[in-house]
Amino acid sequence: MIVKRDGRIEEYSKDKLIRILNTKHNTIETLAIIDFVEEELAKRFEEFYPNTDNIKDIIEKYYLIKDNHKL
Repeated sequence: MIVKRDGRIEEYSKDKLIRILNTKHNTIETLAIIDFVEEELAKRFEEFYPNTDNIKDIIEKYYLIKDNHKL
């Protein structure tokens, strides 16, 4: 589950995240990043739901790491 910007709680959708990321990146790169994002979400958000900004921040973090060739 995730908290949307307007406060609604929605079920997490990997497919939706893939569609959004594929608009800027290739599929293989997107799938690798999503694996890292889902792993971090599972570790960091056990007691409450992440919001869309949390997910965006994690995605940006992993793209920065990838761009620095650390992945």
